[in-house]
Amino acid sequence: MAVTIEIPYHTIWNFDQKRSAVFAYFSKLETALTAHFPGLDRVKPLGNDVYLWEFEPLEYSGYKLDFRFNTQFKTKPEESIEAVPTSGGMGKLACTWTFKETHGCQVEFRAKLAVDLPVPGLLKSMVSGVATKEITKLFERYSASVTQKFKT
Repeated sequence: MAVTIEIPYHTIWNFDQKRSAVFAYFSKLETALTAHFPGLDRVKPLGNDVYLWEFEPLEYSGYKLDFRFNTQFKTKPEESIEAVPTSGGMGKLACTWTFKETHGCQVEFRAKLAVDLPVPGLLKSMVSGVATKEITKLFERYSASVTQKFKT
């Protein structure tokens, strides 16, 4: 039996660099994602702007969780990058980076992870809480790493 959990994440970054420079960096998907997402082994292109995200497996109480997601990237130059879930993987990961020109650049990052965990229903509340906490930590570490990259 599997338990489905949904984990949203939202943050806003303000950088001194120009929007064009920040957008250009984030547009290099394979480099920008693997450089900052903790535990992300690789982002593999599958064609047609579809990528496989492969994370290091997580283990908890004897359960091994293999995180892999397929997303299709849609880009509006210097405005937004969107990762839309596609079939394949073990759940659905959706992310949006929205770029606004300010005195530098403001980036709004939203993510939503929906994943099926292979655990019995009796453990749902415990596992959901732990999974939410751990995945939120991954997003927070991603945010801290991105912030550090653009810190002047």
